[in-house]
Amino acid sequence: MESISVHKHDLRAQGQRVRLFPTIAPGPPDLDARILSHKLLALGTFSEEVESNLFSFFDLKVTTRGSSVVATQLDLLGTWEHAGAVTDISITERGAGELLL
Repeated sequence: MESISVHKHDLRAQGQRVRLFPTIAPGPPDLDARILSHKLLALGTFSEEVESNLFSFFDLKVTTRGSSVVATQLDLLGTWEHAGAVTDISITERGAGELLL
């Protein structure tokens, strides 16, 4: 299996493109009537800190109760360095739970 290098994401990086993945249905509410939703997104950036273009994937967890947001958490799933700038990001559903990026 090929090794993938993962870098710490610098939120001060210059964002070039961002796309949300198709919505994932939230699970049932817990005993306190809170619902946890996941919003996955892809971000193409240029980081001056590492002087390179980065392609990152995030999971934005949003906990709600009724119409109120109780908590949010942004988790970095992975970052890959690449040679060129991200000029566009396209996400397409292929069926059977597969996405084409």
